[in-house]
Amino acid sequence: MSPEKIRAIRRYLRTNGVKYYDVQAELIDHFATAVEKAERENPDIPFKHALIKAHRSFGGREGFRKYIDAAKKDVRKKTHKMILKLLFQFLHWPYILLTAAIVFIWHFVLLNWNTDVNLLYLVVMLTGGISVGVINYVQLKDIDLFLPKHANYYLGSFFYFSVYLPYYFLILIQDERPNHFLLVASLSLMTFIFISFARIPKLAIKETLKLYPEIA
Repeated sequence: MSPEKIRAIRRYLRTNGVKYYDVQAELIDHFATAVEKAERENPDIPFKHALIKAHRSFGGREGFRKYIDAAKKDVRKKTHKMILKLLFQFLHWPYILLTAAIVFIWHFVLLNWNTDVNLLYLVVMLTGGISVGVINYVQLKDIDLFLPKHANYYLGSFFYFSVYLPYYFLILIQDERPNHFLLVASLSLMTFIFISFARIPKLAIKETLKLYPEIA
């Protein structure tokens, strides 16, 4: 199929609500195949009519909606895999040096500062959450790629289960100060998670361009 027709398909997808380049790249192949089939079946059919016929065979706007919903589920799985991949890096060289430094810093802080643990957790969660939000916004504000944009949305659920719930059970429902080493481990893990969250946009962009090099 000619480059002009591919560009026309891309414009058609954009006008029908498919604005992200990586989703367009996925759908263009399906549309090009359907359009070529319509043109083979009727050589005299105008390209515009063949495009509309392909759209109908795809299910119209409802077909697009279902495809986007499926893409969101795929993004959620990929996001969790990326976060776990980044977290496991803290156990390997040279990131293990950063891990040791973070653990030592929290050990030192908790050992030498008579801080209110509840207040400390709240400050770390708020500071980390706001910082990650700002960093990721700056990295993604001019990016029109589905995976990076939506990967950022799913960080909230990961934060809830991996940061807030441990805080709730470790701090809020305890009558006395938790074990020192448990606190160090918890705060260190929280730090690793926030660092990983801040690295998600670049990793998601890299993964997208690996899958669809034509949009680089």
